[in-house]
Amino acid sequence: MPPDPAGYFAQIDLRAFQTGVATYMTALREGVLLDPTFPDTAWDPVTRKEPPIQDTPLTRAAHAASKLFDDPAKRIGFMYRLQSVMPIAFDRKYDRYRNDAAGTMHLALWTAIAYAPCSPRMTKKVLRASFEETFREVLPKIEASDATVH
Repeated sequence: MPPDPAGYFAQIDLRAFQTGVATYMTALREGVLLDPTFPDTAWDPVTRKEPPIQDTPLTRAAHAASKLFDDPAKRIGFMYRLQSVMPIAFDRKYDRYRNDAAGTMHLALWTAIAYAPCSPRMTKKVLRASFEETFREVLPKIEASDATVH
């Protein structure tokens, strides 16, 4: 199932994305039993091929989390964001917006991961720029919202 006709992956509802990541992390920590629906192959949006999937704790956890998304486009978008966009938030540049000891991150980072335009055709540099642009766009809005609550 390819991304949308414009070539971008579906944006993921923020709460759904966070639930997917929590499911993934829990499955990594606690393990996942063999699932009879575990696929033999997966569509790779970058190569546009269906390579075989190795049955590992990482792939089982990712499969368990991806099952939360009924829409195939959202499922692929979630997986791409988990594997390719989320690591950008762990760059040193964003250290002050994360608490790695507590395992938390600023809502603006979560939002950028879930909503930044991304495509398998983007180079890492362009993907990072898309992430940064989304982050810088939402950060002041979230901080302004926080200021009115406190």
